[in-house]
Amino acid sequence: DFVVVTGAGPIGILAAFVAKAAGAAKVAITGMTACEHTRFAVARELGADFIINVEKEDAVQRVMALTHGRGADIVIETSGAGPAIAQSVDMVRKCGRISAIGISARETVSFPWNAAIYKVLDVAFNMSSSYTAWDRALSLMTNTQKDLGKVITHKTSIDQWETVFKELEEEKGIKALFIPSNGC
Repeated sequence: DFVVVTGAGPIGILAAFVAKAAGAAKVAITGMTACEHTRFAVARELGADFIINVEKEDAVQRVMALTHGRGADIVIETSGAGPAIAQSVDMVRKCGRISAIGISARETVSFPWNAAIYKVLDVAFNMSSSYTAWDRALSLMTNTQKDLGKVITHKTSIDQWETVFKELEEEKGIKALFIPSNGC
């Protein structure tokens, strides 16, 4: 399968890793220019074959070029951004699948309903998981040669939270781990 992950945050990067580990032939991940500092490099290290900067190129056109006009077999939407959600329909092939993971900052998002119907798409919304999913995730983590620790870009004490949050908001990092200063 050709998989596109929209959003190069921690969930998107890990979704790209899982897609590749589950056997996807090619994985593309989308993100913005701010992701170039850290996120795109980690995404590539963990399995993304193609990086698409949506501020520098048209994501739909790039996906169509990479798939010879067919479209992605699966789009995993992790960004929650309205434009990416709408574009997922344009990026996926007829009878393809969209996995909706990203939570939007807005209550409602414009969605090309008729286009999704005409393409006969399967759209799956994912909010929680089962115990078997946890077992599979732990197995993937245990059996990979990839360094998943690269997703954690900040390891510091909680008193540095303002700096860390600012860097994460600017997408200069991926995930933070606050270490208690009292040794607990």
